[in-house]
Amino acid sequence: MGKFSPEGVFYLHLSIITFGLIIFTVLKNFNFEDYMSSPILTTTQVNFINLFLIIGIIGIMLFLVRGYFIKTPYFYTRAGVALVFIVIGLVLIVGMLYHDRLLGNNQEIGPREMLGLLFGSFITIMGSLVYVSIKFPDEKIMKYFKQAVKEEIRRRGVEERNWWFQQRKLNQFQSKQLKTKAKQVKAQKKKKPKKSAPRVHQVEMIPADELTVVNCAKCQRSLKISTPERPVTIKCPYCEAIGVIKE
Repeated sequence: MGKFSPEGVFYLHLSIITFGLIIFTVLKNFNFEDYMSSPILTTTQVNFINLFLIIGIIGIMLFLVRGYFIKTPYFYTRAGVALVFIVIGLVLIVGMLYHDRLLGNNQEIGPREMLGLLFGSFITIMGSLVYVSIKFPDEKIMKYFKQAVKEEIRRRGVEERNWWFQQRKLNQFQSKQLKTKAKQVKAQKKKKPKKSAPRVHQVEMIPADELTVVNCAKCQRSLKISTPERPVTIKCPYCEAIGVIKE
């Protein structure tokens, strides 16, 4: 028992004694050669089992409440597994003791019920042993636990600070991007697009054989002149070149 603190030794002994007495009481009537032929438990034996069960439940409640305030490193998840075993064992014991009464029948603890009491008590003892070994170790191991808990708290604090710092930088970066984008949109709205002046090609039109028809100097297409005035400026409807007819 050197691995447990004095408080842990007390709780462990209390659990082993109470549920061990339940096992001992059941084994007095249990026939190992043919368990189905085992005689049912007497009223006195059932009363003893109820008494031991009440004491055991009180002890379990005490070390569970006490162990809740004892912090252990985050990777010691076996405490939760031990608690599950304890609950399963207690439910099995209570179910074997009172299932007939819940159905409205006279309660008889026969061979099957006795087998359930044995398994339930054994599971409860094993769960209590694991829980006490984690939550109530001796002072030497507790020092390592406390050191590990402090290190874990410090590590989580550093991670949380780093996370908040990264979030702050990300928010600043996003805010800066939004402001830059808003300025760009505002500048684009203020800036009016300038219309580019049409490109004008000053060319002389080459007269054709007839005075009313000329050829475009740029695209060489025939253009009809509807006025006899000279000089006259014309614009090609195809390439938009502007020319002057002098003669």
